[in-house]
Amino acid sequence: MANLKIPQNIEDIGYASFAYCNLKNVKLPKSIKNLGEAAFGYNRNMEQIEIEEGIEKIISEINAAKKISY
Repeated sequence: MANLKIPQNIEDIGYASFAYCNLKNVKLPKSIKNLGEAAFGYNRNMEQIEIEEGIEKIISEINAAKKISY
């Protein structure tokens, strides 16, 4: 799986939900309220995480992405 777009109705992504999934690009909708620790951890080829406004709590290893946009 290279690209992941989370649907608008999802509010929570749990601990390590997408760890080791070989993701490159992720788009998170504004419906996300909580992003669990290591939700996208260990995706060594991560290039971009796009975060829409509204996410209240981010506890994750998202800083491995080459680009994070809000």
